Amino acid sequence: MKKTPALKLYIRAFSYLGPDKGLYVLGVLMSCCEFALLFALPYVNQALIDMVTGARSGNIMLTMLLMLGLFLLLVPPVVYGAFLRAKCSQRSVARVQKRIFGHICRMPHGAQVRYRTGDYITRLSDDAGRCGNMLGGFSVVQLLRFIAVFPATLILLLINDWRIALISLAYGGVNIALSMYLNPKAKGQEAVAKEEIDSSASFLVEAMRNIPVIRVFVMQKALGERYREICGRVREKRIRYQDWIGLTYGVVDFFAQSAQAVGFILGVLLSLGRGSLGQAVFNATLMGMMGDAFYRLSTFLLLAQRNLVSIERVESLLSEPLEDLDRGSDSVSTEGETAVELRDVCFSYDGKSNAIDHLSLTLRRGEHLAVVGGSGGGKSTLIKLLEGFYAPDSGEIAWFGQTGLSLRAIRSLFGYVPQECGLFDGAIGENIALCRPDASQEEVESAAKAADIHETILSLPNGYNTLAGEGGGRLSGGQRQRAAIARALLKGSPILLLDEATASLDSEVEREVQACIERVSRGMTTVTVAHRLSTVENADRILVLEGGRIVEEGDFAGLMDMRGRFWEIYEGQMREEEIMGYLER
Repeated sequence: MKKTPALKLYIRAFSYLGPDKGLYVLGVLMSCCEFALLFALPYVNQALIDMVTGARSGNIMLTMLLMLGLFLLLVPPVVYGAFLRAKCSQRSVARVQKRIFGHICRMPHGAQVRYRTGDYITRLSDDAGRCGNMLGGFSVVQLLRFIAVFPATLILLLINDWRIALISLAYGGVNIALSMYLNPKAKGQEAVAKEEIDSSASFLVEAMRNIPVIRVFVMQKALGERYREICGRVREKRIRYQDWIGLTYGVVDFFAQSAQAVGFILGVLLSLGRGSLGQAVFNATLMGMMGDAFYRLSTFLLLAQRNLVSIERVESLLSEPLEDLDRGSDSVSTEGETAVELRDVCFSYDGKSNAIDHLSLTLRRGEHLAVVGGSGGGKSTLIKLLEGFYAPDSGEIAWFGQTGLSLRAIRSLFGYVPQECGLFDGAIGENIALCRPDASQEEVESAAKAADIHETILSLPNGYNTLAGEGGGRLSGGQRQRAAIARALLKGSPILLLDEATASLDSEVEREVQACIERVSRGMTTVTVAHRLSTVENADRILVLEGGRIVEEGDFAGLMDMRGRFWEIYEGQMREEEIMGYLER
């Protein structure tokens, strides 16, 4: 991860406030009212001690009442200032989270897959929260206190006794020097710990997604051991971080807590025969305040280092380039006989070996094209190229005879049904209407009827308002796929993409869903990526992809007669099904 200068990160943190900057500054200014009470303390201490010892005449009770009155006067603005800072801070957290989520959704597919799920989760939760705490939490108060107290106490000490002023400066300088040495080491340990926390979150998400697999294969013990190992690494990194934090806090605490005592001793020694006891207490209080100011600065630096790690992680994600959905032409005509044409297209993930290798093909309007082949042959890559998730390294793709279309226009051409249906934890009706939020209830129901799921939905307790559950977990596999088909139909796009849409279903449900697909796609321009070759028997044309090239092409009967690669894959699948059927008996 590229390192960003600390000052730039502070500025970025302030920018997260957005339109709340003015309100935040007002809160800061109101919080500064406490400094009036702080600066009054040395004078009050001196006056009270001199009155008690007889070095000064005055009314002790009146002095104490004045101090109490000042305290009562300053409490409301200080408290309200803290409220404003906290309010602005929490708004900035929400703003950062919204920005991160929006950025993730608009990142190019190639950039998205470089991050793990845990990377996104920790940035959206912990890191975004710390970005807000940088402004509204304890750390900013520490810095403000140092900025206000240090110069004032230094000037007062120089006026009263320059020797104590120089000793205080030296005392604080050693404190800051040690803090500056220790803080970067703590920051480094925090960054390493964050990476391990990302790994832990990613592992947990994967485990929750695959609970049935874990149970069936009795993997609880093995995965439990693996998770304990991950947690152990997190624990070790966090302990190292806490070791450095403890050492740093110990050093700055020692200098801060001893400053006033040292100041009092020096004040008494240097004031012997030349001033009152009150004067010595005055100087000691000022030195204690200066020591406390240096403590506040050290604490700010310590807390800031931790928060800077989070800001740096957020900024590294936000610096990822975004897809420009609107670059190119938004005007697309779906007239013409050619729906999609690939012209000598090459594409590589790593810049070395081609996943798609000089591929040319034409998808005719109204044609059902099936794409099959072994794993790694380029089927899914072809789908991603058609949808504009990746751009070809060479060659070009034309949609309805047009090139130079915007990504928004390209994606408007496709309805998409993936193997993982992509349902969200919301109402079933809302899931179907995600592609068209403005769709009427009648249109949603019409799409559901076409996908053979309308009656099933009506039989559920709350009909279309029934919650689908996380990932559609409250629905069966077939119901989830039918809901995904309904969503694709509701979009009303001219091309339907089916990316192994029935691969995760059992044989009986697969036949039912496949019959539904064939019925709704009849007459539509359709591209089917299939694992089971029995599902593409009715396709108009079948392409066999191997190594990113078309090695065979034809209809089902023709390819079977060729007894080539398609026939080999088909026969292998038939033997597998026979064996599985025998074992089930």
